[in-house]
Amino acid sequence: MRSQFNPKMHTLFVPENIEKYHGNVPIVMRSKMESKFARWCDNSSNVVMWSSETLKIPYFNPVKKRKANYYPDFIVKFLNNKIYIIELKPEKECYKPVYSKRKNLLLEQSKFIINRCKWNACKAYCDQFGYSFMVITNESLKNKQI
Repeated sequence: MRSQFNPKMHTLFVPENIEKYHGNVPIVMRSKMESKFARWCDNSSNVVMWSSETLKIPYFNPVKKRKANYYPDFIVKFLNNKIYIIELKPEKECYKPVYSKRKNLLLEQSKFIINRCKWNACKAYCDQFGYSFMVITNESLKNKQI
């Protein structure tokens, strides 16, 4: 489980269909994207089970040069019994950063590299258990491509 609830940075999510939720309570949402996706999971008739930040996957952080743990945002089980591990990210964090005068290029590159290491570890975990891994971006949510 990740860090505790901070009311200045987080919101609490209360599901309407509590029987579908399997995880830690209270449900801490760290972004509007997470809240929107949690609402979708809670209300979708195709989702039979979901949880938030309940899975810990070890990975190597090359920036800090040490082992770390990755907590994917969601685990979702669908009616067809397929299980997805889902990470929500801003679109800009999913692609290699390009130099711009407004950006801190080193920070952006670090985030990109760490995300790739986390996601590779998660993909290996999924391969081991027959799950699927998916990164959903703010653009996907905005365009309702979920």
